[in-house]
Amino acid sequence: MEKVALNILLLEEAQNDAAALLHTVEQAGYAVVHERVSTRDGIYRALRGHTDWDLIVAGESLASFLFTESAANRSGDDLGIPIIIVAEDLDIERMVGWIETGAFDVVDRKALSAITVSLSRALGHQNRANQLAITNQHLRCLLHHNEQIRERERSDIARMVHDDLGGLMTAIKMEMRQLQKLCNSDTDEGYESFALIDNQLDSAIKSVRHIITELHPSVLDNLGLVAAIEWQLQELSKQKNIKYQLVNNRSNIEINDSEKEVALFRLFQDVLRTLSSDGEITQIAVTLVIDNGVLIMEIDNNGAGISEEDELQQGHYDILSMKERSLSIGASLEVCAGERGGSRFSLRVPM
Repeated sequence: MEKVALNILLLEEAQNDAAALLHTVEQAGYAVVHERVSTRDGIYRALRGHTDWDLIVAGESLASFLFTESAANRSGDDLGIPIIIVAEDLDIERMVGWIETGAFDVVDRKALSAITVSLSRALGHQNRANQLAITNQHLRCLLHHNEQIRERERSDIARMVHDDLGGLMTAIKMEMRQLQKLCNSDTDEGYESFALIDNQLDSAIKSVRHIITELHPSVLDNLGLVAAIEWQLQELSKQKNIKYQLVNNRSNIEINDSEKEVALFRLFQDVLRTLSSDGEITQIAVTLVIDNGVLIMEIDNNGAGISEEDELQQGHYDILSMKERSLSIGASLEVCAGERGGSRFSLRVPM
């Protein structure tokens, strides 16, 4: 029978303990490739470097260090790697303690052969986790693809409305003005009707321009992301009487990928739309910073605050949708309590 390849990060202080453990695993039919770490400094280096392990197997003394903040908060949970603890004279209380801390399983060193069962369960768990991660990635790619199609459709519709409907209404307005000039304002009772129709056409043209802008803001194409964000804040201020503050460390922020730039602006619009539903908001502050090649956008407010958990309980999925869409463009979105009392939306986008 072909042996199952197994890549282990082994945290054992004693060489004899490490050798006994590896022998037990190999006897169970695994072809083991391992890296043994016997010091705390070694754990630091290991957790910051190689991350292709299938498992982390740790003696109890080094495992204690593995789960502390001094290991730079890089637990197996964070790495997506199951951790199996090998303990001395194991009792139920300590086993429960390790599981609650984040270990996948705990085995007693005196019954080391039991580790083969733990390995089998951990590998099955890891395979399922990997498949789930792949599926999630495929779903995010599909979501991003659908968003791109939708954005192209919006752009096409905006162009058609501008070229066809906008052009037609402008032509009608010009014809109306010519007819209006032919009317005698002193004797022709239809003059006032022409003036009324002219005003209605003006309103219709404004509505068409608003629809075109909502479908695809030309300010984003012409002036860039910062100007588009400020324009959107101005629009919100006009509609909702909400004061805003925009702080950025660049006069403009250039994102080479135009599709990512549009997606980022749409996320910003959706955050504002979500916040504007909070009737208590009177102020919004937006900060744009580029730090080490990462664009950080923070949107703070003085409203009542909203969380993803609150939304889900109400059957709404706005924040969850924004988080998934941000992941689909390689970004991340976090929502937490803000300094002004409301919710803070923090978006990080690699440039």
